[in-house]
Amino acid sequence: DGSTDSTCKIIDEFCKVNDNFIRLKSGTCGGAKSNFLYMLKEIGVQFKYCMFCDQDDVWLPDKLFCAANHLKDSVPIAYHSNVTIVDEQLNVLGNRFKPDFEPNLQFPEFFFDSVALGCTMVFNSTLLKIVKQHILDEPTQHDAYVYVLAYLFGQCFYDSDSHILYRRHTSATSGFGKVKDASRPTLIDRYKKYKKGPKNQFSIRAQQLLNGYSSQLRLKDLRFLKLVANYRENLMNKLLLLCSQESHASGMRKTLQIKYRILANTL
Repeated sequence: DGSTDSTCKIIDEFCKVNDNFIRLKSGTCGGAKSNFLYMLKEIGVQFKYCMFCDQDDVWLPDKLFCAANHLKDSVPIAYHSNVTIVDEQLNVLGNRFKPDFEPNLQFPEFFFDSVALGCTMVFNSTLLKIVKQHILDEPTQHDAYVYVLAYLFGQCFYDSDSHILYRRHTSATSGFGKVKDASRPTLIDRYKKYKKGPKNQFSIRAQQLLNGYSSQLRLKDLRFLKLVANYRENLMNKLLLLCSQESHASGMRKTLQIKYRILANTL
């Protein structure tokens, strides 16, 4: 992952004393998206549960236990939870979501909200088998991609309790690392992140889902994903998506962000 410290050496030591530790071949750092997608492609399905682990964060002792209590082997399912945001010295800044927060589990809000944080996600091998049916030819956000697949073909479970300290470094590759209060970014902070961040992530994600799973999708979901994936092809497609009742998220602010991205060709 591009680490310049002793990360690889520590992992090698774990592998020597634990048969269930596997170290994938080191390569160049492709960024969080590419690295995690590479691991999803390479990892075997013999493991019961899969997690995205980021060394910036601190897992609390009950993290995996609480997640496992909500996972069933027979159904593709993804678990995610609230997080406690902390600074580099582990000083608590606050939880990411309020205690009464409930994710919207309906399309299109579910697709555009993208509320599942990868560092909290735990999903079973049943879902991993579905993920591995399609090898992505264009990178997209790994956690949002897996989360949508869980919605389309199985279940999603949100835990309102936090079981992880979500550490924000000023050099972090995601989130609002340089913001003084990362739990409450301003509109200016969000705009700066948008300008700096990758573009067309929603349309790329929609296209990858179509490439891999078109024949397995419900007709309503298929139409929605085609609308998002093809909006840049011509002016008519853009107007169709812009005026569609399906181009909205949960809440006015997020919906306006979606509309702006459509107009700017960056959805």
